[in-house]
Amino acid sequence: MRRTGEAVEPLSPTSAFPFAAVAGMQRVKEALLLLAVDPGLRGVLVASGPGTAKSLLGRAFPSLFPGERPPFVELPLGVTEDLLLGGVDLRRTLLTGRRHVAGGILARADTGILHVDGINLLDRAFICHLDGALTAGVVRLEREGFSLEFPSDFILIGTYDPEEGEMGASLVDLVGLHAREPEPLSREEHIELLSRFVAFDRDPHGFILQYAPEMALVRTRIAEARRRLPKVAVAAEDRHRLSLASLRLGVQGHRADLFAVQAARARAALMGHARLQEEDLEVAMRLVIIPRAAISQEDRLDVQPEQQSSQPAPRRANDVENVPVQPAEGSVPEALLALSRENLRKNADVRRGRSPADTTAGNRGRYVRAVARKPTAGKIAIDATLRAAAPFQMLRRPAPDGQPQPLKLAPSDLRFKQFKQKAGILIIFVVDASGSMALNRMSQAKGALIHLLQKAYLHRDKVALIAFRGESADVLLPPSRSVELATRALEILPVGGGTPLAAGLQAALDLARRDQYSQNRRKLLVLFTDGRANVAQGSGTGQIWHELRIVSAALQHERVTCLIIDTTHAVVSTGQTERLAELLGGRHFHLPRRQAGALCDMVTAMAETVRHGGA
Repeated sequence: MRRTGEAVEPLSPTSAFPFAAVAGMQRVKEALLLLAVDPGLRGVLVASGPGTAKSLLGRAFPSLFPGERPPFVELPLGVTEDLLLGGVDLRRTLLTGRRHVAGGILARADTGILHVDGINLLDRAFICHLDGALTAGVVRLEREGFSLEFPSDFILIGTYDPEEGEMGASLVDLVGLHAREPEPLSREEHIELLSRFVAFDRDPHGFILQYAPEMALVRTRIAEARRRLPKVAVAAEDRHRLSLASLRLGVQGHRADLFAVQAARARAALMGHARLQEEDLEVAMRLVIIPRAAISQEDRLDVQPEQQSSQPAPRRANDVENVPVQPAEGSVPEALLALSRENLRKNADVRRGRSPADTTAGNRGRYVRAVARKPTAGKIAIDATLRAAAPFQMLRRPAPDGQPQPLKLAPSDLRFKQFKQKAGILIIFVVDASGSMALNRMSQAKGALIHLLQKAYLHRDKVALIAFRGESADVLLPPSRSVELATRALEILPVGGGTPLAAGLQAALDLARRDQYSQNRRKLLVLFTDGRANVAQGSGTGQIWHELRIVSAALQHERVTCLIIDTTHAVVSTGQTERLAELLGGRHFHLPRRQAGALCDMVTAMAETVRHGGA
């Protein structure tokens, strides 16, 4: 895509890097071929690391279509709502003196292909618009006194790096295929791809001609597969197997079953099969069902029943060493829920996209929309101001001789830019994995933490995971947006040994100081512990609380907001965690035996407070 001012021009498929020239990426290529055979699969989400040419494959996808190429439109991450949905056509409105409305990027992608590179980083509001267009096949435009619908039936190609955050469930559900390349390109593939890049840059036309015969064969193969597709037989047994796989993997809804059958039929047609074969079903499971899998915590507990039942229940903390503890449900008390509800109400506007940074006339952040308000020190949105003034020019500047007249603006025409600043924070989860935690509901703590990690992507927050036990603390996950890695590290975390609490807090302090945005990014420390510290970093247990006082003062100096979740029962609490919360200047709550979702709401509310400047 090339941009001129605010105009978005689709790339010419004939000038794109040839599909056949991309080295490696066999799973992604397979998914794109299936989508070319059956566009009814609606699209493909491509997950792979940097430097794997996933974006090149996405841009080369139109060249796979036999005959006339479909329109190709690219959606940039910095898109505004006007460009995405459409609005007043300024040029035609100024020329005619009457308001004309034009569709945006989603409307221009109708009957074609919409490519989004880095789709997991797209603003949540724009993801909702994508969801609506994929579901209804139209884009609804309601603003500035008009309500219109534009057709928007397109194929979606979304590429992203899973290390920067996973995709939301809605798009994964609405798009048929999800291709994930688990391994980076091999050394040989990387070298070959680089050499082809150089050759393409040196002579694009000659490079494309070099691969023209191979691309012609691919298009012929796809055309033949399209002719075979309606004749591919699907046995009832095959449908049953795919549906059963969805049920066993916890996939919700029936859309996955339908997409899986479509993918299997497309693969059979591509391979020349008259009916579905075993390998066709395997490809459908890999590209459709497995990415949607959402195995419940109860299912995970039942994976190895013999192994779990063979574990004796520990009776003393000193007897516990390297015991694997499975996650379970946890919750918070009513007082904490009240705090959560209060903070959530206070930040309701934030979750709807109206953060304090959005509603001021500041000059920092990303320009997201224009608003009408009294003149302030904010920046004037020239485009929106002209659109507001355009319909009234015939009344304000009559020109009987037909000569062009100067544009006349009124104060009511002024529109001001509204900016959105990146408000992500760093959430450092510090987990007590000592032996005493096995006696103090480590399973509930793990369950609650997993719920929290699964919600971390909502505000592009970074998460880090630290565990302390024995004589030291380990950073299991440095600051990252990969919730999947954090969850995996937490699930396999064993418990056992002593409680080096000061070491855990020191590791969190070091991590907070090393954060590359330490001067700007706010930080929230969530500590799960029973407070029974018994291992000092120095010599002698008498140093424990002296060390805790020092590291607590340092955390407060770094302006790290602390939240202590006490895993002991309130009736048997020794008061150690309350004392620790006082040192840290943080809040303290017990973790009762109820649902983990409540704790998730509470920490989310606390994160909102930290994100927007609260303590």
